[in-house]
Amino acid sequence: MKILLSIILLIPFIAFSQKIDCNNNSALESKMEELWNGSKKLYYSPKTNLFYTRPVVKVPPPEDMKALKPLKKSGVPNWHGGGSGTEDCSMLGGIILAGLCDRYKVLKDDETINRARAMFQGLIDELRRILDGLDRRGNILGLILFD
Repeated sequence: MKILLSIILLIPFIAFSQKIDCNNNSALESKMEELWNGSKKLYYSPKTNLFYTRPVVKVPPPEDMKALKPLKKSGVPNWHGGGSGTEDCSMLGGIILAGLCDRYKVLKDDETINRARAMFQGLIDELRRILDGLDRRGNILGLILFD
């Protein structure tokens, strides 16, 4: 998460440090594409269409998630996957989706539409998995993972 957040926060600084000409955005677009591809390579799962807060290869499998330590001394289970890289997918996905919408306003390109659609579909699928995992009392019975 720290690396991904650092990349997101550094984008404005990188853009201004490149001495980009206001009339020519190709250098900025190139740098943004490089950042997108690097982030996607590490943090994006094509299985779920979501970005995770740790590299996808380090996200534990479902059976290991159930064994995560409780977050509280009271023994309350760690149902939301705290510390696994899965707990903030919705928040991160929403931020990225908003950025893709802003990008589309400027570029009006098909690639941005495709990225936004995939991200939106991932968020909708995640919501479905959450709703399918609720019991009658509103408790989440499962975790949002690759399975």
